[in-house]
Amino acid sequence: MNAAKAAVDRKTLSINSNVVIGALQPCLDEVDETTQESYAKATQSARPGHYLRETLLACAMAPPDEFGRFTAASVRDPISDILHKPREIPDFNRHLKAFCSLDLGFILEREGTPRNYHYKFRDPLMQSYVMIKGVREKMLPLPPTNGH
Repeated sequence: MNAAKAAVDRKTLSINSNVVIGALQPCLDEVDETTQESYAKATQSARPGHYLRETLLACAMAPPDEFGRFTAASVRDPISDILHKPREIPDFNRHLKAFCSLDLGFILEREGTPRNYHYKFRDPLMQSYVMIKGVREKMLPLPPTNGH
């Protein structure tokens, strides 16, 4: 919607990836403060190279089952794509556990048993927010457009 408004303001019918990326900030600004604070808490760390934002984005991209849950294995390909290098479950498993804890704000829920855990976002809005942040912060590219 914001991209379409920007195109109208520019008096053009063309909506390219730059227009879309520019239109994402108003979307992010409209999200309630609780969601914004939860994201900030979950993705901040004093440790350099922690890649919490990237792991959370990979969780948002992981293919869900019919109940909206995903497994650690389903995070492997998205995190590898985001970081541009192969990653295995032990590389990010501690992040999944931390996202289910008070330390990182209980952003995810975990169900199941060891070696068979399933995760899902506690707040369904957070998943969309994380995806929009990923595009806005250029961690996740937009698909190429044909100029329309």
